[in-house]
Amino acid sequence: MNEPAILDQIREALTAYDAFEDIDLPLIEKCIAKHEAGGLVYVTDFADGTAYFMLIHRYVEYATEQDVILFDTPFGDLVVQRDVRGYCLSKYLTVKTDSIELDTDITGIPLKGRLDSRWDYKVEEVDRLHRIMNHRKKSS
Repeated sequence: MNEPAILDQIREALTAYDAFEDIDLPLIEKCIAKHEAGGLVYVTDFADGTAYFMLIHRYVEYATEQDVILFDTPFGDLVVQRDVRGYCLSKYLTVKTDSIELDTDITGIPLKGRLDSRWDYKVEEVDRLHRIMNHRKKSS
């Protein structure tokens, strides 16, 4: 992928949360699941065979102001990325926890732009989001 396309993806990913600013997200009681193509996700809703989710990672030091940090989960400390969200077929998920509440008061520090070392990690997470959303089980 050429550099301008990557930068467009970054801009889209890092500004995606702006569209959700009017949504009240103080406490969401949902679950953590594992997607067969992309690791852990925080499922926010299930509807008609579709799961809506936010990506999760384990690197608390990479958390931005858009991310919610969950301490002491069954999987250790986790970061829920509210700005990296999508949907997938729920048949590709395995639920790993009961309901887990997000306390949106526990977030990371603001991202300082492209020179911030966490910027590249957000780009990788957008790529992971695309893999999950485009995943189809291979025919046997």
